[in-house]
Amino acid sequence: MVRLILTATLVCAMAASAQAWSLFGGKQDSKKEKTTDERVEVSSAAGGGTISMQQGDAAPARVVARAHIRLDSDAREQEFLNITAARRRAQEDFLVISRLMQEKQLEIRKFRNELNERFEIDPDGNYEFNEEEGVIYVLTPRGDDVDISGVTGREDLDEMFERKVHRTLEEKDREAFLRLVASRQLASEQVEVLSLLRNEKEIELTTVQQLMVDKYAISNDREYRYDQDTRTLFELVRVPASFDGGSDSPDTDDVITK
Repeated sequence: MVRLILTATLVCAMAASAQAWSLFGGKQDSKKEKTTDERVEVSSAAGGGTISMQQGDAAPARVVARAHIRLDSDAREQEFLNITAARRRAQEDFLVISRLMQEKQLEIRKFRNELNERFEIDPDGNYEFNEEEGVIYVLTPRGDDVDISGVTGREDLDEMFERKVHRTLEEKDREAFLRLVASRQLASEQVEVLSLLRNEKEIELTTVQQLMVDKYAISNDREYRYDQDTRTLFELVRVPASFDGGSDSPDTDDVITK
């Protein structure tokens, strides 16, 4: 006799990320104003150090490229570029894993909905399936503090839960039922693994970003661009559209953008 225990699978559903990462800083609320991700042109008429940006029919905005720090040797520059590349890789990995998690969570919801529609399985319920008889039993706790994870054998199950016939499946439905259960379980396990990987990448990303803050005095809520010709890291500062800037501006062809 083969029995399969179906338990309520509690998965921490992570909603689509409502946060974005600024170039060198920490998390930045996507609802707040951010600089454009598009390559910008340096306008000579705008004055030294001023970048003029035009998006669609909107009025031009201006950003001053203010020198933040200069790297005085090849070694310092290479170290900076290495740290920047490490941060970018960690961020990309973080975002990829997050997308995979969302896809798997969608799969889980699809499997749960199909189990509910076809076999009236409550996602939060506990069930036992007798494969030879084709009978699904619903397991009702005998007490208030019963936890299915505490079941180690048949005696524990009989002692902790009351068994009641939920549904008897025809032969043609048994394979479909087992396939759905197995698919849901596999997707749930994959989400757990991805969640661990995502946490690791978040720690790695936070560590690299803190290193950049400590070594280069970068603020988490600001935007920067690096000019390799002058080995200068510029901070981009928003100013009124009528502002006429005043410092040397980097050539945007040689800067590291998002």
